[in-house]
Amino acid sequence: MNKNILNPAAITDQNIRASLFYKNQWTGMENSPVNAGLNVTNDFGGFSAGLIYLNDKAGVFQQNIIKLQYAYKLRINQKLFLNFGLAAGIDVYQINYQNLTLFHSDDPMLFTQSENSIVPDFDLGIMLTNMIPVRSYAGSKLPDNAFWAGFSIQHLTSLITTNESLRDNSYLLRHFNLSGGYQHPVSDNLKLEENLLIKYVNGVPLQMDLGANIHIDNTYFGGLSYRTGNDITFKAGITFQGIQFAYAYDLSLSKIPNRSSHEILLVYQFGQSKSVPKY
Repeated sequence: MNKNILNPAAITDQNIRASLFYKNQWTGMENSPVNAGLNVTNDFGGFSAGLIYLNDKAGVFQQNIIKLQYAYKLRINQKLFLNFGLAAGIDVYQINYQNLTLFHSDDPMLFTQSENSIVPDFDLGIMLTNMIPVRSYAGSKLPDNAFWAGFSIQHLTSLITTNESLRDNSYLLRHFNLSGGYQHPVSDNLKLEENLLIKYVNGVPLQMDLGANIHIDNTYFGGLSYRTGNDITFKAGITFQGIQFAYAYDLSLSKIPNRSSHEILLVYQFGQSKSVPKY
């Protein structure tokens, strides 16, 4: 629901869209990952722009990322667009060693209480879609059969900490994301959406999310997805006069206990409850 978090080319809304999200992963485990952020996008005709702020915490590690996004929309025909996206910003990376319980308190590798590093961060993306509304004399709306397919690379620059002794091992690899989806009507008030996300980082097993959502009267939705690594996600949401609230619950099927996750999303679409001007 926040596709441009992974792909800067995936900004398709015509109105200003602002969203807040929060995720608590693996509840019940001490120092488990917590992710929160803000995402604002807007359309300017031939291009779109966005602002993203992310805060990620996992154990002694913490990241604060802020990025500006730009997406150029190349119109191929009456219904089809090819978007090119770029994101640029900074990543404030911190390691809090004081939160560790050390077996060797005089370990020379951990001689400071905390480390901070501020580095530039860039993303690239491309997306083919027909989900960008085209205004006409009858107004604007999405096509009945909507689709998207995109590819992105995150973290084009490597993150390096300020500790010289750890410099050879402390960096963030590039993230590769391949995504796609198809939404189509099954009745007058029901739409079915199938979606796929494939993520790859060097040295980590390929991860795939395969899911389906059902949309009712453009107001309610529910969904189910499977993530390789034995995770099943249940999703539900409601939209009313431009306000959207959604909740997701991750259920782990692995033998490791206490690995369920909770995520909430709150979105406000400016101008969504108003009629679209006719030209």
